[in-house]
Amino acid sequence: AGQGKANPIALMLAAAMMLDHVKRKDLADRLRRAIDATLNIDMVRTGDLGGSATTDQYAKALVARVKG
Repeated sequence: AGQGKANPIALMLAAAMMLDHVKRKDLADRLRRAIDATLNIDMVRTGDLGGSATTDQYAKALVARVKG
């Protein structure tokens, strides 16, 4: 705990599923697209996915994608 090594993607995908459940498919799709772009375009990945980003670095990169 507190080491910044955890991959937050599963939690974010669960949030997208919850958004689908409450009929906010637009927001769910936006989140999924941001996750995909952060991983595959920006190449920001945590250690378990072969990258070197911390949890915080990945989250900040994802937020930038969601906002953009």
